[in-house]
Amino acid sequence: MNINGGGMKRTFFLFLIFLSMSPLLFGHAKITLFTFGGLDELLHENSQEGNLASLATLLEEERACAEDSLTILGGNILSPHVLAGLDKGNLLIDILNAMSVDITSVGPHDLDFGKDLLQQRIKESHFSWIASNLLSIDGTALVENETKIYEIQGIKIGFFSLAKPLAKIGVKAPPDLYFASPLYMARQKCKELKKADVDIIIAITQQPLADDLRLLHEVPGIDLLLGRSDRDTISWFENKVFIHRMGDKDSLLTRIDLVIEKHKNHFHQKQLHIYPSFRYVEHKSKTRNAKILEKMEKYYALDRS
Repeated sequence: MNINGGGMKRTFFLFLIFLSMSPLLFGHAKITLFTFGGLDELLHENSQEGNLASLATLLEEERACAEDSLTILGGNILSPHVLAGLDKGNLLIDILNAMSVDITSVGPHDLDFGKDLLQQRIKESHFSWIASNLLSIDGTALVENETKIYEIQGIKIGFFSLAKPLAKIGVKAPPDLYFASPLYMARQKCKELKKADVDIIIAITQQPLADDLRLLHEVPGIDLLLGRSDRDTISWFENKVFIHRMGDKDSLLTRIDLVIEKHKNHFHQKQLHIYPSFRYVEHKSKTRNAKILEKMEKYYALDRS
C-alpha cells in the first residue's frame, strides 16, 4: 500500500491552521431587560388592564426566572400622567423605588414642573437617570450621568439617551437648557462607551420613529434601541439592530432576553454575538402587590380630596 505521507502532513497542517483561526467562545451570558410604559393607564384606580400594583407582582415573578436583569423606563415619569399635578411626582418616585427600577432617561415632560423640581426628584430616586443630549447652557450637567454602564456576568452594558426638542410637542423648554443634536450626541456617546470597553450599547430614545430609523442607519455601534411610541407597542429588527418601541397607552410588561456570546479569533480580536428574544406579558389577572397598592392608595386619597 502506498501512502502519501507528505500529503497527509499538509492536510493535517492546514487543519490546524483552520482550528487556530476559528473563533473560540470565551464568554457566555444571559441577561434580561424589563420595560413598561403607559404610566397614565397604570395609575388609574379602576383600570381594566391592571395597574402598578399588579405589574409589580408580575415583575417579581418574571425576575425570579431570570438569571440577571435590568428594569428600564423611557422617561416622562413626572408628567403628563393623570395624577401628575397632585404631588408633582413625589409618590410615583416612591412607588418606582419600591418596584426596584434600575434606570430611566429624562423625558421632555419630566421638565414640566421645572429643572429644580426634576433635580429634587432625581435625588429622591433609588434608580439612575440619564440625559445625553439635554444640556444646561452654563455647561453644568442636568443630571449626574449622561451615560450609565452596568457590568453583569462579565458583560458591560452601556446606556445613553436621546430626547426630542420640547418645542416639537408644544412644551416650552426652561431658558437655561437646550437639546444638542441627537445624531451628534449619539456618535459622541457611542465613542465614549466603546472607549470604556463596553460590550453592548443601548439607546433609550424619546423621538419620532423616523428619527430612530435615521439614528440606526447613520450611527454605528448601537446594539439595541428602546423607544417610545404614541401608538401600539412594537418590536422588530432594523439594520441588524433590535428595536422596541413601547406604546404610551400600553400597560404591558415587555421581557427581552439577551443571550450573549463572546468569541476571540486567532488574532485576539473580540467578536460579540447577541441573540435577543422577547415577549409581551399582561398582568391584569395578577394579585395586587400589597406594598405598592398601599402607596397607590395615597395617590387616590389625594385625588379624592
